Amino acid sequence: MNRLSCQSEKQFQLILIILLSISSFLVIGYVYWFGQTRYFTIDEYQYGCMTHLVSQGRLPYVDFYEHHPPFSHFLHALILKLNNGNFQEKALLLRKISFSYLVLLSVSLFFYFYHVTKRYSYALLGTIVPISVGFGLLSSIDYRADCFGAVFLTISILCIDANRQLKLRSLAALSGILFGIAIFMSQKFVYYGGIALIILFINDMNVRYLRKEHSPCHLPYPKTLIIGFVSVVGIMLILCACFGLLPKMIQLTFFDAIKHEQVYPAIHFSAYLHNYLNQTKISTLVLVFLAVYFLIDQRDLLWPVVCFSTIISVFLIKAQYPYNFVFPCFILGICSLRGMYCLFQKLSLNKKIAVNSIFCLGMLFVIYNQVIFTHGKSNNTHQLKLLDKLEKVSSDNDRFIDNAGGALFLEPATYFFQNGLAQLEIYKGYFSEQIVSDYRNSGARFMIYDARQNNLPKHVREYLKNHYLHLDGDLYVYGLKLETNPKETSNCEFEVINPGEYYFFDNMDIYVAASQDNADANKLATPILEIPDRCQTEKIYAEYRELAFPSELTVELMVKVNENPYNAPILKRGEWSMLHWDAEFEQMQGMGFQVHLPETNSYIECAEITLLNSWYHVVWTISGNTLSFYVNGILKKISYMPPKDVESFVKNFEAFKVLEAEKGHVFNGTTENIRFYPYPMPRQKIFERFNILRGKYSIAESNEIGNFYRRVSVNGKPLEGNVCRLEKGIYRLNILPSRLHGYISCVAPQFFNEEIARGKRHAMYFEY
Repeated sequence: MNRLSCQSEKQFQLILIILLSISSFLVIGYVYWFGQTRYFTIDEYQYGCMTHLVSQGRLPYVDFYEHHPPFSHFLHALILKLNNGNFQEKALLLRKISFSYLVLLSVSLFFYFYHVTKRYSYALLGTIVPISVGFGLLSSIDYRADCFGAVFLTISILCIDANRQLKLRSLAALSGILFGIAIFMSQKFVYYGGIALIILFINDMNVRYLRKEHSPCHLPYPKTLIIGFVSVVGIMLILCACFGLLPKMIQLTFFDAIKHEQVYPAIHFSAYLHNYLNQTKISTLVLVFLAVYFLIDQRDLLWPVVCFSTIISVFLIKAQYPYNFVFPCFILGICSLRGMYCLFQKLSLNKKIAVNSIFCLGMLFVIYNQVIFTHGKSNNTHQLKLLDKLEKVSSDNDRFIDNAGGALFLEPATYFFQNGLAQLEIYKGYFSEQIVSDYRNSGARFMIYDARQNNLPKHVREYLKNHYLHLDGDLYVYGLKLETNPKETSNCEFEVINPGEYYFFDNMDIYVAASQDNADANKLATPILEIPDRCQTEKIYAEYRELAFPSELTVELMVKVNENPYNAPILKRGEWSMLHWDAEFEQMQGMGFQVHLPETNSYIECAEITLLNSWYHVVWTISGNTLSFYVNGILKKISYMPPKDVESFVKNFEAFKVLEAEKGHVFNGTTENIRFYPYPMPRQKIFERFNILRGKYSIAESNEIGNFYRRVSVNGKPLEGNVCRLEKGIYRLNILPSRLHGYISCVAPQFFNEEIARGKRHAMYFEY
């Protein structure tokens, strides 16, 4: 009977270990996914940008401002240097580096908890409980030196605790080395770990030399630990001296860092904690209860001192953002799991396999509640899109203006590119008097908006507003909006700070269907249906039942209207008049086309045909719910169809009819070169098609859209094309009368997102 009971217990333990192993794998997998999708914070941008700069041979303190120790940048610069990926891949690589630190911590925790408990179940829980505390997980996956330092300091403390039994000099030295590395990741670990170690050193000296008792030793081989720590510090300082960084490093990371802490606005963690506790109240109470029980029950000095120094350190920091709680959350997770083990020992539950297993599985629900808090908080989709767009329009030598380093893999325009509140206060003279000059001298072609920009002096904000055009999202490009007048010539000046090619265009040139960004140009040139013959009046030309058109479509045709025009369909699907000729527009000083929306029973109209017996090039496009009319290469109208009309269009599989009579009326005119494309043709392609056909049909070249440059003179010389190479200097621009707003930019119009206006600002960097 006992033998059977023993076998069932072993089977039960095996099942528990398998379940916990699967759970550990899932949690660690979730942490990886969270890291790859989580929003990039402002500090990640500055750390990532500085790491990139170091990988390109730049030096912190000398070539760019930094008030943290440099070890993280030098350590990870080689990884970036060896990576040949695009901007998006490199940005996500930074998060993979952060994830590798959490994996290192999890592995260390596994061995530590197995050493303490001799149970695989606790060792497996130990790999995930500390990294799963939700308030810490929010930031622990960030690419920032504070998180890396928290990992090194936590492992250092684990080594000290384990070494009280193992008594290994190598482990004592490793503890000191890890503590030294943590400090060279971020100065804050001087007091996070320093306060605890000083108290333990004092207690150790008191026990050994004053009281001479045989009390438990909290710091085995303290001299070896000190040697390990001093060795790391010494090597780091020598390397900094060799690179000529030491004097500036001391100034910026010590003296200026103290000023930074003094002037930085106080931010209390309760602003963030409230949200966290609302969603994790019960699981957090469980963790805190178990941690407190452990500290009381063990009557051991090490962990109470670590917790005491951690709490003191948190309150010594004025800006209590969540990233300052990564290390405290690691400690909370470790102490809570130790508390669970101690409680079960006290209640003799560890010997009851079934009961112990149930409580271990119960801890998984605590972990789940903590982890799920982070789900759906934010994502980095728009940030990755910004990096992708920036990579498409920039070159390796480009510089950018940003207050955090948001371009990541380009060089910032100024030495002080981290324009935080503390920097603005400490270096007030620079930001008031010199920064605009540095912007000009840098030749920065790009600017990335962020919330910190609002804190810059007014004249700096005005300079940025007047010299950079909205490109897409938070990305801006160097250029100028050319104020035009429909009745008289306009004049303005344009300052070129970066020699190169500049594009002259108007606001209609940038309406390009988003679905065409990656379309094959050859496919765009090839219609799926073409009727090249000239179609005379009163002819029902054809029916096409075999074509099931998608919701993205371009219809192109040449059209000439005769005397006494009638209302009549041009294109139909079943009984739905997709494109209808409407002669009654004549009373609106023009004839034209309309589209009947079947579900809402309304019409989209475009009256742009003004002359009888004259050829017009007409293009009509549908992209999703966007319907556009072009006449002679000019975008005349954009309208948006209600969703139910779009759905009706997609589901309509009836015969496609061209020039069918309706109520005895047919189109009173001539059509030619009717073409259908299964794509919404881009603006530039439509203009190219118009220029190909206009000579054959004797159509005058448009004097508005697509050739805005013909209205512009630079220093009195008319432009010969829409692209002009300009050297550094100030240019006088004259613009002939135009009803459209013109623009000059160092980026081609097809890269602009729909319209040039102040873009939607994500204010992206303070989201939690």
